[in-house]
Amino acid sequence: MHEPVLYHIAPAHAWAAAQTTGEYRTPDLPTTGFIHLCTPAQLPFVHNKFFPSPAGFLLLHIDPSKLAAPLKYEHSEPDQPPFPHLYGPLNNSAVIHTEPLPE
Repeated sequence: MHEPVLYHIAPAHAWAAAQTTGEYRTPDLPTTGFIHLCTPAQLPFVHNKFFPSPAGFLLLHIDPSKLAAPLKYEHSEPDQPPFPHLYGPLNNSAVIHTEPLPE
């Protein structure tokens, strides 16, 4: 499974803070060990289930070929194909575009 683009929904303030370090980390990265990403086909499910109110969130467009940490596709939601999980921080250089999370 190789998608040309992957997505992550991030709090705008967290992405802004990542600009000073060069990498983005989710608060649960130390406990889960990975950052949840999604494919284009999975984005509507993730958006609707976990982010019904888009205020204050950004949609990060990620080029998987530029990721510095390992990427694994794993099952995490019933009745969904495997989700991409990034096992480490998201290097900012892999983010090719950001936009406010659409309604």
